[in-house]
Amino acid sequence: MKVCFLNDSFPPVIDGVVNVLLNYAEYMRRDHGADIIVGTPEYPDADYSAYEYPVVAYPSFDTADVTNGYRTGNPFSGKEISRLAAFQPDIIHTHCPASATVIARILREQTGAPVIYTYHTKYDIDIRRYVKNKTLADQTIRAMVSNIEACDEIWVVSRGAGESLKDLGFQGDYRVMNNGVDFAKGRVDEEAVDAATEGYDLPEGIPVFLYVGRLITYKGLPLILDALKILDETGYGDAAAAGPDGLQKKANLDMLVEKAIAYEKTSYKGLFHFIRYIEKLKKFEVDFGEAGIAQEDENLVRIMTIHRSKGLEFPIVFVSGLGAGINRMDTRGPLLLHASLGAGINFIDPGLRLEKPVLMKKVIAAKIDLDNLGEELRILYVAMTRAKEKLILTGCVRDRAAFAKKLGTARRQETEKLSFSMIQGAGSMLEWVFASLLRHKREQVFLEEAFPGLPGLTEENPVFELPGGFRIRTGAQILRGALE
Repeated sequence: MKVCFLNDSFPPVIDGVVNVLLNYAEYMRRDHGADIIVGTPEYPDADYSAYEYPVVAYPSFDTADVTNGYRTGNPFSGKEISRLAAFQPDIIHTHCPASATVIARILREQTGAPVIYTYHTKYDIDIRRYVKNKTLADQTIRAMVSNIEACDEIWVVSRGAGESLKDLGFQGDYRVMNNGVDFAKGRVDEEAVDAATEGYDLPEGIPVFLYVGRLITYKGLPLILDALKILDETGYGDAAAAGPDGLQKKANLDMLVEKAIAYEKTSYKGLFHFIRYIEKLKKFEVDFGEAGIAQEDENLVRIMTIHRSKGLEFPIVFVSGLGAGINRMDTRGPLLLHASLGAGINFIDPGLRLEKPVLMKKVIAAKIDLDNLGEELRILYVAMTRAKEKLILTGCVRDRAAFAKKLGTARRQETEKLSFSMIQGAGSMLEWVFASLLRHKREQVFLEEAFPGLPGLTEENPVFELPGGFRIRTGAQILRGALE
């Protein structure tokens, strides 16, 4: 694979985005055998000969005095763009919405390679700092957002960053992607700590707070420092750690600080707004759960929601309760609201004592139901992709005959993927799972015995010979096997 990285800064300039780009280039080259090329504005006396990949420096303008040390690249330099295009990249990954993304779009036209853009930080704050005229600043921000929207895929480093981009007028979809400088969550083993701190004369047993980022207000530094000061002056963190379940309480406090840092990356600022945010979470019963303190190799069973399991993997995973009905209560109220379709209400005729939904309400209800089903499918996908070695799905069926009758439609399908009507008409995630499995050659004897009356299955069915292994057992069979 050939990857072209583009950014408006590169050593000798060092910032968070530069570190991300350097790490991407190193990991892709070292761990995945990718060929790398980097395009960046030219800096005087910069020497790129030490890098393991070519660095193409295109002409730039000296704007360091007004942009805090950064130069502005010329995105229309034909010689350098030709050199980047001759590399024939498979992917173009740009990290800045200015000249780097303009060059990325030009390269896409010349090479056909897709452009991925990663949104790292709030460029609008920098623009408003340097461009004093509000109208001109607004137009500049709008131009950058348009530049971003022209890319094929948008990545953001956090959900908060994605919402900040939406606040600027971004209309597309984005994907939250772990950044190139993210640290793995959880406690690090003692040997790794000793290796990282060797030579720094750090006292043992004293917590060390590591901040990685620019020393600038909107990065949340005031709130972070205030929180650390309170913990230090009051001794609350040490008191919590010394009490019962101290390790868990201390981890919860650390998670609160992490939430504060994430909140400062949104469009709201300050302790007052953060407290109001926490109060609203309590009001609407939003629970993030307790902070995780378990080590990966600990011999224990973790119980967590599917949402909390995102990004995690385990050798064996149980996904339970798949027989529970899919919640469709959002479509049954007297008033339905939708962000783009508006409001839908019931028509009431007092004379006839009649109440019926108007057409718009039916349209909104169908849209809400479709959106909710899409979210349920995404949740099921997350749950089923957490297991490294074995996945165990469990669910209950109240009426086996009715369940079998509903699955008969899926059994007769002649396409590999489930039909839209099957997906939309399902009453539970278990129906989706069974509708997919009952057309496979494995466990046909069990299925025909457990669900009499199922339509016959032929080897011409496109799912019949698909690779994969699974077993289906009833609760009685599992219990009987455990007792024998």
